[in-house]
Amino acid sequence: MKIEWLLMRRFFWNKEALSTRSTLFALLGLSLGVAVLYVALSVLSGFEKTLKNSLIDVGGHLKLVKRSGHQEPWQELFAQVQALDQKVLFGTPFLTLEGVTATQGVVQGILIQGLDEKTYSKVLKIEDRLVQGTLDLTKKDRLFGAVIGTELASRIGKTVGDNITLVVPRFGELETTGYRRSMGQFQIRGILDMGKYDWNERLVVIELSEAQRLAEVKNRYAGLMLKISDADAAENMAVELITKLGPPHWVRDWKSEHENTFAAVQIERRIIFFVVFIIIIVAAFSLVSNLLLQSMQKISELSVLKSFGMRSRQVIRLFFIQGLALGLAGVSLGLILGWLISVGLTFYQARFGLIAGSVYQISNIDLSVRAWDLLAIIISTLLISVLSGAIPALRAARLLPSEGLKND
Repeated sequence: MKIEWLLMRRFFWNKEALSTRSTLFALLGLSLGVAVLYVALSVLSGFEKTLKNSLIDVGGHLKLVKRSGHQEPWQELFAQVQALDQKVLFGTPFLTLEGVTATQGVVQGILIQGLDEKTYSKVLKIEDRLVQGTLDLTKKDRLFGAVIGTELASRIGKTVGDNITLVVPRFGELETTGYRRSMGQFQIRGILDMGKYDWNERLVVIELSEAQRLAEVKNRYAGLMLKISDADAAENMAVELITKLGPPHWVRDWKSEHENTFAAVQIERRIIFFVVFIIIIVAAFSLVSNLLLQSMQKISELSVLKSFGMRSRQVIRLFFIQGLALGLAGVSLGLILGWLISVGLTFYQARFGLIAGSVYQISNIDLSVRAWDLLAIIISTLLISVLSGAIPALRAARLLPSEGLKND
């Protein structure tokens, strides 16, 4: 094998061979294909990862609801769930209400999320999404605190320290066609970027007891948000808990809310991989033509080597090694270029925005490439590069010494 490496350096990896137009174009095409594939997959992986983190940070891994008239204290329900599966680590009660807020003639529909001040931080990570202010929901100066999304704060023209009035419509006691209102005034203590556009636009987080007062449900709650040891196992755990708890319990995992979106990302990942991979295949044809040209230029040298006893399989290995070397160079340059483009996209979206949150649900993507995607790019590109040496290798192997020396 050492002789093949020495010959490759002598014939192909010298200044004259590497500076030829065909070699440069082959490397450029291969590098661009790898770079585009890297960026495309990093965008898709980043979208999936960003959406996943948003759903878990604000909604927890699992949501458990008990649809029945009788409702035990939430601590008892959580103890029952934890006894069924030790992978359930923490739980917190929640109550979700629909309402409106009106400020200076602007009426905005909102979603009120009541959370238990003492336990929600063990399940949710909304503190990581705090843009301004604090997460204090307790009562101060006769007002309870509220935390709202960035888009809602912009629409109603409010900031930290301002007051916000929340109105929850209630059915009339005597006639079901009429409504009465339940309202409360809160002080905005913090502004969150919750990761999802509709949450930023509508969600208001208040203390659970105040949500219960607005809903006039005394100590009742909608259900429990649960944190488990493995986020990726949430779907299977949801099925197991439903089976063990039985009716009237209902369990939903973080992924099921956007199951179609995640499925679409997986399909798009495969499609984009094969479509963009065509660029690499086209670049491989440039490698084939480049190696064919080099084999024709070195026909005399190869004939001399074969006349001295060089075997055909050694000639084949020589061209396969050359294809592998060009592939390694192209992959390395492409990954560096792809990483630089990804850094540029991250810088651009941080300052000017890249995608519309109202369309794609999220307005910011944390670009990242999965290890499996990176491995697929490297292996497939190197495989194509090695195979591109097959045609010139077979042609050079069939060369008779007399054919290459007849004109010398």
